[in-house]
Amino acid sequence: MAKISLKEIVDDILLLVRNNNISESEDLSRAQIISWVKGYKHSVWRERLDKLKEKAATMLWACEPSF
Repeated sequence: MAKISLKEIVDDILLLVRNNNISESEDLSRAQIISWVKGYKHSVWRERLDKLKEKAATMLWACEPSF
């Protein structure tokens, strides 16, 4: 998968907003988009990390010897 820079993501979102007139009543700044993208990235990584932790705990529990 090709890496996309934060600038490219922001530019794409701004292009979509401008072409679709999504934000007529409110200006959407680059800073707002950057903040949203970083927050979204953080939440996606947190979900992945939680799933990995859960999977690791399940694997450890399954590997414990039973006496």
